[in-house]
Amino acid sequence: MFPIQYNKEELMNLSFSKQRELILVSNAGSYSSTTLSGCNFEYNHFEKTKKLQSWKQKIMKSWGNVKVLSVNAYDSSNHPFPLGNNLSAQITLDTNGLDVDDLGVEIIFKNKKESEINPGKIVLRQDLLPSNIGKNNVLYEYSIQMTRSGVFEYGFRIYPKNDLLAQPMDFGLVKWI
Repeated sequence: MFPIQYNKEELMNLSFSKQRELILVSNAGSYSSTTLSGCNFEYNHFEKTKKLQSWKQKIMKSWGNVKVLSVNAYDSSNHPFPLGNNLSAQITLDTNGLDVDDLGVEIIFKNKKESEINPGKIVLRQDLLPSNIGKNNVLYEYSIQMTRSGVFEYGFRIYPKNDLLAQPMDFGLVKWI
C-alpha cells in the first residue's frame, strides 16, 4: 500500500479534493475522511478550528448542569411494544443556557436476543426533534410506528452536537437516560 499524497493548494478546494481522494481510494484501498477534514480546518487561518475550540469550551462549562427534567416513554420492561401502533417519547431538558443546536438527543434500539450475541449491534438510532423551546428548557419528541416484532431494549442518550465534529460522538461526552 502506498501513502496518498496531496497538494496543499488543491485541498483548499474541498470538492476537488474529495473527488480526487475518492479516485485515489480505489488504488490505495482505504478512505480517510479526516485527511480532508483536517486540511479544511487549516483554511482561512484556522477559523473553523477556533470556532470548534470555542464551542467545546462553552460545552465543557455547561455540560455538568444539563439535566433531565422529565421523561415520558413507553414502559417496555412491563409491556411488549405495541406492534402496528405508534411508540412515542418526550424528554424535557434543562439545557443550562446551551442552544438547542448544541445538543442532540437520540433513541437507541437493540434487539435483546442479538445483543446477547453481538452486544454493540444497534438496530435503530433516531434523533428526537426539539419542540417547545424555552429559555433553558427544551422538549424533545419522537414517534415511530412499530413494524418489527421481537424483544427490544431501548434507551436515550444526550450528546453535544456540532457540524464541525468529524463524527457525532467525537467529543466523548454522553448522558444516558
